[in-house]
Parts: sequence; structure tokens; C-alpha cells
Amino acid sequence: MSYASMSARKIASRQKGSSSFERRKYPLERKRTMSGANTDANENIARQDDPIGSCKVTCSALNVRSGAGSGYARIGGLTGGKSVQVYAVEGDWLKIAYGTGFGWIARKYTDFKEKPLFDVTITGDVNVRTGPGKENQGLGVLYPGEQYSVYEEKDGWYRIEYKGQVGWFHGSYCTVNGENPGPGGNDDKVVAAGKKAEQAARALMQQSKTEGWVYNQSKRKENGYYDCSSFCCRAWKAAGYDFNWANSGSMGKKCDDASASFSANTKAIAGDLLFFALKATDNYKGISHVAIATDNQNEMIDPGTKSISISNPNGSYYGGKLVLIGRPGMMIK
Repeated sequence: MSYASMSARKIASRQKGSSSFERRKYPLERKRTMSGANTDANENIARQDDPIGSCKVTCSALNVRSGAGSGYARIGGLTGGKSVQVYAVEGDWLKIAYGTGFGWIARKYTDFKEKPLFDVTITGDVNVRTGPGKENQGLGVLYPGEQYSVYEEKDGWYRIEYKGQVGWFHGSYCTVNGENPGPGGNDDKVVAAGKKAEQAARALMQQSKTEGWVYNQSKRKENGYYDCSSFCCRAWKAAGYDFNWANSGSMGKKCDDASASFSANTKAIAGDLLFFALKATDNYKGISHVAIATDNQNEMIDPGTKSISISNPNGSYYGGKLVLIGRPGMMIK
């Protein structure tokens, strides 16, 4: 998803008691169907995102379109002063609730202000640039102790507001709510391995839909069957690390023992293992479910009991239940 220049805020002091996964909420509505097995558990049914904000129409009349662009069909309109819920941002367009579904409106004709993903504190002198990469023009320098709100992350770069402009800096020069990934956590090889695991997980998710995979813990190693941990084992084996069919708790312990794990309020990167404590269990740290992170902090590849699909780690079911983040790429020798 591409984002246009958006308003951000430089905060006076870091907000306490929140995590990168908790700052922006996209809860899911779920009906509980718990597995009776003790190794892994998950609940998975139809999902419905919560709005990320609201806005008011600032012109006299505004077209509502079927997609994010003026080339899409007009499906209706809004009058000036009308307030609507916003569900997504794509470039200069806002996805809103309209009728019984969704529509898109031009952001420049509203008062919408984007909510931050999380807040950071700068830990070392770092250049801020016009785009996510060293090849982009420099705008200035951020200094230790300065604090900013982050609105987008792309390939390890964070988007902020810098002196009234959109600025980008590399995320290795900051802490997220007091947490820093530490040496090796964002090495190029580690990041590449994580992306490979995410890609493998997406391919497996599509394969599961095509072939009709069935959730079955007793047959989890067999073709056509899976549970949450065996799915993640398959994805990471394709990326170069073999968990040898460990269950979710054992996977978390392996990451911990290898110093390849982070606390729940650390910002995850693509391919990270997200360990949740969803029900009472004797597993390590009470872990009963594992999923694979994507570059989007509000999405994960979720091997649920009904299907393998994209879920939200901040949702009404998962929110507050993340206990550990594993980064297996750090264990690849």
C-alpha cells in the first residue's frame, strides 16, 4: 500500500505502557471454536476490521468511488460536513464505510489525520531522507533523545514528519517503546531470511486453499494437513532454518535459548514468529499459538483451525496475548 504525504506529530514525551502491536487497533470479530488438543490452539472465522479513524467532508459535495482513484466508477456521494469512518489509506484516497459495504473518497477534500503506528526514541545521529533508502535526498539529521511518531515502515525504514515534510530514517537508530532489536536483529541476512519465510508462508497459504488442507494435530506432518506450528516449521525450513517439527512452545524456547527472541512490545519484521498465549497450557511461557509476521504491523499469516489466512495481531481476540517474538533468521549459520 502506498501512502501519500501525511501529517505526523513529534511528541514531547514517549507514551508509556503501549506496544507496537497495540498502538493501532484493527480488531477481528471471531466466534470461538477451541481445539481440544493441548499442543496448539486458535480460533478462526469471518473477520471485520475496525476503523482506523474518521473524517469530515470539507467541500460542498464529494464523490464516492468503487476504488482508490478518480478512474473508478462513482457509486454515490457525500454532502459537505458529513462525517464517516475511515478503514484504510491508499495514496490520496480513503476507504470508508458506505451503504452496506465500502467506498473510496479523495482525502484532500476531508480533514482526515492519520494515526501513528507507534512512537520511537532516536538513539544515534541518523540522516532523515525524502524516501526509504540511502539513495534519497537528505533533509537533515535526527539526534539521540528526540522522539517521533511513525506512520509507515518499509524495508526497515520509518516514515515520520520532519519540519513539516515527510521524512524517512532507518529504524536501527531508534527504540520502539524502549525496545531495540539489538545486534544482528536487523542484519541484511536476517531480514532477507525473514522475507523468504514470509514468502514461503504466503505460498503455503495459497497451496492450502487450492488443495483444501485440513487442520489436524495428529497428522500435522503429513501432506494436506497442518497445525499452527507445523505450518510455521514448513515456512522457516524453506527459508533455511529447520525446527524439526517442534510445537509452538518448543519453537519459542528454541528462539529464546538462541537469543533470537524479543519481548512482545518489540516491532516485528517480516517472517518473525509471533507467539501467543491463548489458553491455559504447560507449554513454554504458556504459548499455545504461533503465526508469521508480515511487514504490516497489523497483519500476520495465521494458520487457524478453520483455514490459513491473514489475521490481525492487534484484534479483539489476539490483542494483549502476544508473549514473545522469535526471529529465526538469527539462528541460521
